[in-house]
Amino acid sequence: MQKDDTALFESIGELRYELMQLKVDPDNSALLSSIKRILNDIFDDSKCEDVIFTNNTDKIFFGLTVMPVFNDSQQVVDIVLNSTNFAISKYRVEIDSKLLDNYTGLNIDEITSILLHEVASLVYNDTPARKARYLIDLCLTQNNTNIKISSYISYVELLAYGLKEAIRKSASIFYVKDNGAIQEFDDALELTRFLESAIAKLDALGYLYDKGTNAAEVVIKWTLRLYKDILTYRIPALHTINKSCLVTASELEQDELKNVARHLTRIDDSFLIQESGILADTPDKKDIVAKLNERKSIKSFFDTFAETVALGKTAKSITEAQDLFFKANSEMSQIKYYLENNELDAKTAKDLDRLYCRYDIIRTSLHTKI
Repeated sequence: MQKDDTALFESIGELRYELMQLKVDPDNSALLSSIKRILNDIFDDSKCEDVIFTNNTDKIFFGLTVMPVFNDSQQVVDIVLNSTNFAISKYRVEIDSKLLDNYTGLNIDEITSILLHEVASLVYNDTPARKARYLIDLCLTQNNTNIKISSYISYVELLAYGLKEAIRKSASIFYVKDNGAIQEFDDALELTRFLESAIAKLDALGYLYDKGTNAAEVVIKWTLRLYKDILTYRIPALHTINKSCLVTASELEQDELKNVARHLTRIDDSFLIQESGILADTPDKKDIVAKLNERKSIKSFFDTFAETVALGKTAKSITEAQDLFFKANSEMSQIKYYLENNELDAKTAKDLDRLYCRYDIIRTSLHTKI
């Protein structure tokens, strides 16, 4: 956000007015277009691709959904394998009619503060994506496994679902009450007192989901279990998806679930890692495969290990330890991919296998300290 204070507060005032009008005339699509434009004015370093309004009459309250949009499949691979490209720069917004209902007791300032806070939590910095990546590392370490790298679109889309859900749920007040990651932003825009009163009202109604369960961690565990063994878990997963679509009123959430179901049904039982054709001979696929195959030098794996050990000796902060945790899991996945997709002599294969085990020791040690 690079606007001056006057222009910024004028935009917030305009947003407040449009939300007030939306309460009165929820079928007016022009209001949604206006809200989208205002959000793009306020958060000018990111892009709101859509704002939709859902008339939720008979399903559970979801409040507000701010769904991350990945630039392409490569960004998914980058979040899983690399320490770059974490920032979320695109998103879609869905407003639950129950959020605007008089039953919640929310005034227009509180509703405005929720919308601004939810978007800012996602795009203000890369913390949500880093949290999601940390949960992946944690789950892999606890289960003594690694991610089997695949460039096939159905597998990439499954990982994308888990990342999107974990990112948004780790940043949202509807899932995490104590979200102080953007306190500076809230204070600067004078949102804090309205946000705090809104949270208190929603909590009193039982509309917040932070009840001792880490929703982001649950979705990461579900995604990785399915990703690791689609043959075993596909049918139960499809049943879960169908039930979830019946329960949730969120159209964006339903779209994501249906996309997972669509890709699950495209994977042949007799050959699970099978390309669906969507990514065949596209720049997307070539970029991903190039990324996975870019390290052709055996020496590079050992050089990276030496750098990791050196960094481990100087790491002091939690963030530095988490970065090392990430690096260990990423290297383990890439070593595994290299071993399985290259013809190697017995000595080289043995050396890489030992390196894999040494990384396993590092990540296990980090797990007990973070």
